[in-house]
Amino acid sequence: MGDKFVMSSRQAAELDYAFARNGWNSEDVKDLSRGDVLAMHLGVLRGTHKIIEIEKPSADSLADFFKTREGLWVSPEFQNRILAPALAMGATAPATVGTPFNLPKEMNDFEIRKELGDGCIFEDPRAFCSYLARALERQWGGTDGDFLNNGCGTNFYVRGLNSEVSADRPSGEVFTVRVISNLEWLVRTYQLSGGSWSKGDRAFPCNS
Repeated sequence: MGDKFVMSSRQAAELDYAFARNGWNSEDVKDLSRGDVLAMHLGVLRGTHKIIEIEKPSADSLADFFKTREGLWVSPEFQNRILAPALAMGATAPATVGTPFNLPKEMNDFEIRKELGDGCIFEDPRAFCSYLARALERQWGGTDGDFLNNGCGTNFYVRGLNSEVSADRPSGEVFTVRVISNLEWLVRTYQLSGGSWSKGDRAFPCNS
């Protein structure tokens, strides 16, 4: 094992100046010190790793946007339950969201919906998908916005498609759509249940 690295005061000053010169802030530096992030950057410097720029998808085409790719993973349940009826419907303006509710403790879907109040459900899956695509586009790469980017989830309640109705109209079933940041954006869909979501998660109502 090599000698323990100790940064000199001169090196610290040089690094501080370099961070400021390149637009870093204190939160960026904090993220750099987490896990093996520095090891990955060291690999780039030493030529064992390379940086690949992630292509930012366009929200103009919902069918193209909600495909699993670098930076975005979309569950089959979302594609079948939410996206399928959205694509079968005519174009509509993106939905808007109301005031977010940040969970103060573990809560299940029914408790969360009670806190969000009447009208919290996104009744139009096309309008919801349009909102979701644009919001993900704004936060591509994990930047700040509506969705939590700290590993916690952001939930929405959307009327979608069950297996007994045709794709040209949503069914009476409401699903939980959950967006999570875990190195890339994850979009999942669940049937409502009594299982609990974690303290620190977030839920948005429809701004009806």
